[in-house]
Amino acid sequence: MEKKEKQNWLAILGSGNSAGIRLLYQEFLPSIVSLVTSNSGTEEEAMDVFQEAILVVYKKSKEGSFELSSSFFTYLYAVSKNIWLKRLTKKGKPTVTFSELPELMDVDDFNNIILEEERYRLFRSKFRNLSSNCQKLLSLFFNKTPMKEIVELMGFGSVQYAKKRKFQCKENLVKLVKDDPNFKDLM
Repeated sequence: MEKKEKQNWLAILGSGNSAGIRLLYQEFLPSIVSLVTSNSGTEEEAMDVFQEAILVVYKKSKEGSFELSSSFFTYLYAVSKNIWLKRLTKKGKPTVTFSELPELMDVDDFNNIILEEERYRLFRSKFRNLSSNCQKLLSLFFNKTPMKEIVELMGFGSVQYAKKRKFQCKENLVKLVKDDPNFKDLM
């Protein structure tokens, strides 16, 4: 597959162009539906896997060092396959037969990509369980807003109090994440 074609799909994905995204779905979704449905899945599950795989490929493509060493389809297929395998394993159905694409041996380690995505999803869901005040405070902190500015924006009396509240909010978030039943599987 030509490098230009690979980059075109990545560019379409990165641009958010709705016509291009529709074309991407038309071109690749049927193969992923076939992959999932021929391995104990439903079409709905295949759509979820495809959308998650697209998100993984998009995030990976935003990394400065990312270079697609296989065709776009091969990469997307491998990511989808690994996502589906992880889901099957969680369901207790790890024995499936995938037809391998010969090019798949050159593809990155997708388990790490998928694991990172699952960790981020857990973090995001627990972050939403925090009070709106803690969400705002931690968002400002994560976005590297200076502490003096946080004091003003949050209406706190001092930098010391802002630091104390940030610590309390972070501790609460860590507890929520660690208390989740999926936490141990993701570590």
